[in-house]
Amino acid sequence: MDKIFCPSCGAQNSLEARFCSQCGNALPEIKEMKKAPAKNTQDTSGNSNSMFYLGLTLVLSLLVVFWVITENRQEYLDKLKKTTESKAAPAQGAPPPAVMQKVMAAKAALEKDPKNYELNVEMGNNYFDIGRFEQAIGYYTTAISVNDKNPSVLIDLGVAYYNIKDFDNALKYMNQALKISPDHVQGLYNLGIVYYNTGDKNKAVKAWEKLLKVSPDSREAQAARKFVEQIKSQS
Repeated sequence: MDKIFCPSCGAQNSLEARFCSQCGNALPEIKEMKKAPAKNTQDTSGNSNSMFYLGLTLVLSLLVVFWVITENRQEYLDKLKKTTESKAAPAQGAPPPAVMQKVMAAKAALEKDPKNYELNVEMGNNYFDIGRFEQAIGYYTTAISVNDKNPSVLIDLGVAYYNIKDFDNALKYMNQALKISPDHVQGLYNLGIVYYNTGDKNKAVKAWEKLLKVSPDSREAQAARKFVEQIKSQS
């Protein structure tokens, strides 16, 4: 079932909720939550295959916690919240049994076919979703050594690097994804986030303003528009 994250504390709430069940703050109104289309690890078109939420901290006039939309899987839609300072990040905690079952099955299959693209992406997804970003990076890296034309996987690899504070590689893979799909909505949004948090506000605004042109009505654009306005109001 789709859920909405509280922008104040990060808690998950049902779409029908108006106030956060954890902190009591008002939740943002979302008129429609689009389900992502079926997963396709072979897709190179730049269309959204699925989305997940990566939480991170963006400081404008005050500390704002929000969720960065990125993609490449459907089954983990809206399950994740990862913040650079979040106390809720699962990091090295015990993974859920369902995830472990998938991990064990994929590992067994990879022993017979270690360069299998789909299995390496799946393993990367599994480890990403339990906060084990370094292990996720290893599998994503193997996957892109086989097929480096899927922008969604490249973006997830960049986000994984962002979570371990390797900003150079985060930018490298997000820019690589955008060379393949220049109008990639989640790629432009996330690129702006990384640039902002590395201190390059001009490049952040440039990425977000392009997003506003290519997909002005998207949820990502709605958030980016507010960030751009705040940055410009301070300059």
